[in-house]
Order: sequence, then C-alpha cells, then structure tokens
Amino acid sequence: MGMTDVIEVKLVRTNVFTRWDCTVCDGRTEKDAVLCESENMAVRVCPQCLKENDIDGRLEKTAAALEHEASHYPAFGHCEMSVAATALRNAAFMRSLIGRLRVPTYEQWETAENRVWDDAEACSAEQRDDHVDDGPFEWPDDEPF
Repeated sequence: MGMTDVIEVKLVRTNVFTRWDCTVCDGRTEKDAVLCESENMAVRVCPQCLKENDIDGRLEKTAAALEHEASHYPAFGHCEMSVAATALRNAAFMRSLIGRLRVPTYEQWETAENRVWDDAEACSAEQRDDHVDDGPFEWPDDEPF
C-alpha cells in the first residue's frame, strides 16, 4: 500500500469487548460489539470520530497535539529524544492519513451495533424460554471432593 492509496475502513463485528485505541483522535472506543477498522487493523476509528464527521480535521488536531507533546521534551538524553522522536513519527503518520480514509457513517455503525445487541438479546430470550428448571444442582455421591 502506497502513501497515497485510499484506506477502506469497514465495520467489523468483534467478540473481544475492550476499549480499543482510535487511530484518528488517539482516544478509545467503548466496549463496542462492532469496530470500524482497516483490513490489516492498522487503522481504527472510534464511534465518536464517526459521529463528529470530520475525520481529516481530527487527524490534523491529533497530529498537532503530538507535535506539541514532542516539543516539551528536552533535546538531550536517550529516553527523552526517543519519546519526542516517536511523537513526531506518529504525527507524520497521522498527517499521511489525511484525505485517505474512507469510513462508514456514524448511522451505519450505530445500526450495525444495535443489530448485534438485538440479536444477542433475542438469542438470550430464546435460551431462557428453552431452559427447563430442574431444581437445584446436586453433586453425585461419587464425586472425589
């Protein structure tokens, strides 16, 4: 993939409920069932960025914040230079994404997210309806403990 290629960011269902990093704003997702990611998972966009509907503006804001962060490290010492250099590389990466991300709308994400939770609720209700209560569980007499 070249530095000017369009990056398609798609809706992907997940079964890992954690707060994932957002590439665009450097924030986090909530524990969502549907993520918005590129094919190789190098780029992830949180629902807040989708809702704001200004991906390029948010990328620029994040890049500027990273450059500002880098400017606060003194120009000596191994660790400080490494942190500053990393922040500057990340800022350059953010700017390289401007104009290249094709993302779904917030409404598309919300519809997909709701569909997953609706399916889960229906499945849970179906399982509850099929469940037969046999009373309290009793350990067999031959259990070793």
